[in-house]
Amino acid sequence: FVGVGVGLAVRSGGAPSGDDALAMATSRLTGIPLQWAYLLFDLLVLGFSISYIPLGRIGYSLLTVLISGQLIGWVQRVRIPRRAKE
Repeated sequence: FVGVGVGLAVRSGGAPSGDDALAMATSRLTGIPLQWAYLLFDLLVLGFSISYIPLGRIGYSLLTVLISGQLIGWVQRVRIPRRAKE
């Protein structure tokens, strides 16, 4: 749900939070795909979190970050065909 919700917000030009704005700006400035910019910053945060979150939970967080980032990129890229006007 996070990936789809954030993906819809990003698709319409919004940034639901600060890390979303950072990922969007990084993607636009460097040309790397948005989902990889999300992953880069989420991995950075998870790396800092190892000091106080058990490794098992970091694993679940990593899985969540991977799935949601890919969904954000997919929702942003998917093309919806327009219906013909009658």
